[in-house]
Amino acid sequence: MLLGEAGAFRINIEAYNRCVNGEEKAEVWVVVGLKGGEVDDASLELLREARALSDRLGASLAAVALGNANESIAATLGARGSQIAYLCEDPGPSDCHPDICLPLLQAAVRQHEPRIILFPSYRTMRILAARLGARLGVGVASECTKLDIDGDGHLLVSRPVYGGRLSARVVCRSIPQIATFQPGYGKRSARLARRK
Repeated sequence: MLLGEAGAFRINIEAYNRCVNGEEKAEVWVVVGLKGGEVDDASLELLREARALSDRLGASLAAVALGNANESIAATLGARGSQIAYLCEDPGPSDCHPDICLPLLQAAVRQHEPRIILFPSYRTMRILAARLGARLGVGVASECTKLDIDGDGHLLVSRPVYGGRLSARVVCRSIPQIATFQPGYGKRSARLARRK
């Protein structure tokens, strides 16, 4: 994979050239978390879900790794279905602190204009997603359990309501469409159903 410099992010040169020449497809982004120098499990699960979304939209799947990402992270993301990897080379903390990562992520979003941005739903990423949505002036669907695309190409999410007893379906119409996804929710629901 060819990577070049662009501020604090390294970008895929082939994807950048397609964009400049007007050949670039829309992008679905997954902001991935890193723990101990590796992509965390929640992010890997979200990449799998996002792959299906990007295929339905005919969009490229891009992974955005914040916090001391390197070539081995890019290789892992590519092996898990990401067609493009945006790697943050900021020497800040490896745990993706929102105060440090928000300006970098906001600049990257303004530059590349992704259609959908997905975050794993744990504390740091929920804060980052909410702050990014506020800065961009768009809504954020939080704690989603299912991701889909409606007939008009908008992000359609399901999220638990009333303490998880019901599920609400929400259509995200803003651009970019931002959502946080609960990792392992399907597995937890199945375990709870067996206990009852």
